[in-house]
Amino acid sequence: MLLQDNIDLFCRTRNNISTILNKYVQELYLAEVFNVIYLGPDEIKPEKQIGTIVVSDVYLSQYLYQVESVDMNRPAIQPRDELILTSPHEDSISSRGRLNIEVDLFCGDYKSSICYKWFPSNKGLDNCPLEKRILSKDGTGEILVLYALFNNAMEAHLEIELLTNDESAINVHGVIAASSSAILQPGYSSMVFMKKPSYGIKVGHKEQIPLSRSVVAVPYESVVREIWYNTIERISLEYS
Repeated sequence: MLLQDNIDLFCRTRNNISTILNKYVQELYLAEVFNVIYLGPDEIKPEKQIGTIVVSDVYLSQYLYQVESVDMNRPAIQPRDELILTSPHEDSISSRGRLNIEVDLFCGDYKSSICYKWFPSNKGLDNCPLEKRILSKDGTGEILVLYALFNNAMEAHLEIELLTNDESAINVHGVIAASSSAILQPGYSSMVFMKKPSYGIKVGHKEQIPLSRSVVAVPYESVVREIWYNTIERISLEYS
């Protein structure tokens, strides 16, 4: 269980402006891919989960999803499930100049791209929720990509530590997600941890919970608004 009477979570953020982003002292243009949601009619079995999501800006390309081989121990993806994304590993995703999001999922059944070129006249896209719907080859299913482009943001790093009165490790499962006060629409939160009960992991007292994503883009003058676990109780973390 993720939370009991004698268990708590300690959350910490730190901001980091990378070398690349230091080039834009006044305006830091960052992109955040919050969620990729499967809206198909049937579950996706492990052998069909092969695919990639690649984000490319003017500096480099990075994988947010990369499954290249079959792992039969991986849980099936159910309709309306969110895909487990990883953080950018090199630097935050820049949205200034050129941004491409290439989606090729589930053995090629869902394939499309999002292309964005920054120029002053399209600033209306900044700081608002954006989405892209990708139809399956047979037209029966959809992939929904939720993302945003921020024109003045910073890179925030999340760390979550488990605090418990019991020194022994416990089985941790559930969902932890982070959202920004800049966008309040449902779904526009970055899932940083998701484990189903049968796939929980052991975490001990004062140990960090391993996150699939630890780097998120946060607009200035906003807060990392919510981090929540399971579907009932929430904890708040504010960072401005």
